[in-house]
Formats: sequence, C-alpha cells, structure tokens
Amino acid sequence: SALEEHLRGHPYVDPLTNQRSRSKLVFTPNRGLKTAIEMWLRRGDDEGPRKKKNKIAAAQGARPSPSRSTIRLTTDAASKQLVDARDSEERKAAASALAGCCRFDDMNRRKALDAGVVPALVDMLQRSDGESEVAAVALETLAGNDTRCRTAIAAAGAIPPLVELLTSGDAESNEKAAAAAALRSLAFCSTENKNAIAAAGAIPPLVALVWCATTEAKEAAAGALQSLAFKNFENQTAIRAAGAIPPLV
Repeated sequence: SALEEHLRGHPYVDPLTNQRSRSKLVFTPNRGLKTAIEMWLRRGDDEGPRKKKNKIAAAQGARPSPSRSTIRLTTDAASKQLVDARDSEERKAAASALAGCCRFDDMNRRKALDAGVVPALVDMLQRSDGESEVAAVALETLAGNDTRCRTAIAAAGAIPPLVELLTSGDAESNEKAAAAAALRSLAFCSTENKNAIAAAGAIPPLVALVWCATTEAKEAAAGALQSLAFKNFENQTAIRAAGAIPPLV
C-alpha cells in the first residue's frame, strides 16, 4: 500500500502529520477488531438477520449512522456487563466489546476505567477458555496512550499474570501475542511500569518470542522490548544480556 511504501522509505516520518518520530514507525495488528470479529463468529448467526435489516434500513434512509454518544453508551453497557458477568461467554463478549470501543477513544477509556473494569479484566487473565487472551487485548487497548489507565492497570496487578502468559501454551498461542502487546502498551512512557515489568521477569520470555513465535507474536514482543528499553539503561543491558540483538537484527 501507499502507507507501507512511505514507511519503507521514511521509517521515522509520520505519513499523516509529516512529523519525525524518535522511534521507527511500524504497522501493528488491530487485535481488538480481530478479537471482536472472532467472538461474533463464535456466537453464530444470531446477530446476522439484525445486521442485514440494519443495512437495508440504512440504505433506505430509515436509520442514521451511529453517533459517538451511541458508541459511548455501548462502552457503558459493556463495562456493566463485564463487572456483573457470571459466566465465561458474557465476560469474553463484554471484554471484546470494550477492546473495540476503547482502541481509539480516550473518553471511552476513561469511562471504562471509572466503571471499574480493570479488576475484572485482571481476573480474566488467570482464567482459561480463551478469557485470558481477550482480557489481554482489552487491557492493551485500555492502556492506550493514557497515563492514568496504564497506572491503574499496573496497580491492579496485571503485570505478573501478563508475564506468565508469555510462557503459557505452545509457540503458536495467541495469548502470547496479546500479552506481549499489552506489556508494550503498559511500558510506554512509564518508567515505573518498565521497571515492574522487567522485575516480573518479562525480558527473557519476550526475547524467546522474538526468536521463535508467530509473526504477530514476534512483532508484539519486539515492540514490548522497544518500550522497555527506551531511556532505561538497566533494561537495555538486560535485554542485550538475554540475547535479543541477533533475532532483532
């Protein structure tokens, strides 16, 4: 694409603003959207007829496009469902919806945080049946570029279970990529979180993912190592000692 061509020739220049970045710009997968689609597919065709009716109605001018206020209402509903959920499917559906709502919306992040979703998501990190992966994706999007959210997620105890997910399952596990991406977001511009993540033992498994994992997990792990190393000499030394340079090169 044109964006990919731009970044190949100018990897440090934002294609939208033309501003120069301190670090190399790369494309990263939209895990929130991917997870939301997968959850919808797992639920079958229950929503299919309604979606088709909405499309027909929209084409006939009967329904306006959803507004930002409608999207924020969805955030409220998803937050309440997650906090009140008593079964796995409800929790996964709610966390997936939050991931989609919060990815590019700071207001939705704050609304979700104030609704108390973080402890519920941290609890999901320690559950099976796909809950940990969905929770990691939601925490990544919730952390975003919001210092308050990153601080709250770390304070709720998310870092140790995220690090544990880096070593769970096999090399093809989607949980690894989701956990690495969440740690990357938590470490971004936060010296306290960088130190906590390193202290929790994240560097060796992140380096292992860069050596041998899916492409998505490799990219997420490399991004996490970049966040951990930025302006942190101790982490830079630890990352080098763990053997990260050869696979990154």
